[in-house]
Amino acid sequence: RGAWIQRTESGMESDTEESLVDKVMRTVWVPWQRERRLVREQERVLATRRSAWLDAGFQHAVAMRPDGGVACWGSDEFGQTPPDGVDGDFVATTAGSFHSMALRRNGNVVCWGWNNNGQAPPDGVE
Repeated sequence: RGAWIQRTESGMESDTEESLVDKVMRTVWVPWQRERRLVREQERVLATRRSAWLDAGFQHAVAMRPDGGVACWGSDEFGQTPPDGVDGDFVATTAGSFHSMALRRNGNVVCWGWNNNGQAPPDGVE
């Protein structure tokens, strides 16, 4: 990849040096696009964390903290409001009647609270 193919005097093909276009793509364009994509991803994560992610269940509420964790308050009768909240790299959270869930940046879901009908599996959802 990235080499010019030329025919020799005998008609055989031979590789020569990498073309200028390939060099530019490999050394400038691809890294620039990657950096640009990473910056956009970081901006989306920060914007999400700055958003008002707040939800309420029957007698409890959850909200995103700026560090990506989840703050919880209200009734903790079924474990739906851990006193220290839930640490993690979350991008969204929601509350059910007696349970809560949060979406990790990698797409996994963390659940806590009452799981009487399988609505909040303790191991989460991958």
